[in-house]
Amino acid sequence: MKIFRQEKRPSRQFFEYIEVFYNRQRKHSSNGYLAPFKYEQELAEVA
Repeated sequence: MKIFRQEKRPSRQFFEYIEVFYNRQRKHSSNGYLAPFKYEQELAEVA
């Protein structure tokens, strides 16, 4: 468990986790329930 001394630091780390890891891994209904990186790979293969 991390202890944060500054208030800005945890919010930045949570933002990085959500934007860098979670949003790239989670499946989206708008693209056939694929993770965004997988969807983009499939589009690149078709093009």
